[in-house]
Amino acid sequence: KNHYEHVIKMTSNKLSFLYGVRRFLSEKVMIVMLNSYVFSISDYCLDIWAVQSDLMLASIQAKVDRFIVNFYLPILARKKKRNKNTTCNVKVDISDIMEKCNFFTVHERRDLFTLKYMYVKFKSGLLDGFYRNFCKNRPTLSLISHNTVLFTKSLLYRGIILWNELPKDWDLSTLTLNVFVKKCKDWLIVKRSN
Repeated sequence: KNHYEHVIKMTSNKLSFLYGVRRFLSEKVMIVMLNSYVFSISDYCLDIWAVQSDLMLASIQAKVDRFIVNFYLPILARKKKRNKNTTCNVKVDISDIMEKCNFFTVHERRDLFTLKYMYVKFKSGLLDGFYRNFCKNRPTLSLISHNTVLFTKSLLYRGIILWNELPKDWDLSTLTLNVFVKKCKDWLIVKRSN
């Protein structure tokens, strides 16, 4: 929880800096700045500390989303800010912008890091004892039953759930890590749009 609060505070600080210089930034520079200044803070050990509820993680993402809306749609953002006290509940779908800029939400980046972890475990043979349906291409893993909430927040438990959600037609025995990551990114984008 302490690290989560630190991440929220640092994200707010870095976004404040970017708000100050945003009118001097081109789109490419903004993408680099957002990746290096903001996402690097939340990505540090993301798969470990991001065991908070989805609502808590969504608060970090909401800050980033507001910045993206302010950068790409400044007129709409000013109108929304001006009509704050009235009923101007304009919801902006920024999924196209996120895809264009190759941005992923905090949840998606956490899932991507977890899947990378599971892939490395799979390739090194450390998941051999967890096979439920052994298939050479992509075995499904059995979910370990445990009675503690702490275990359900563990990296292994969350990794097994994500691993079993992957498409069955992927032949993981032939994929390199880079190809696997690209396929996971594409899968997460499709999952986002559904």
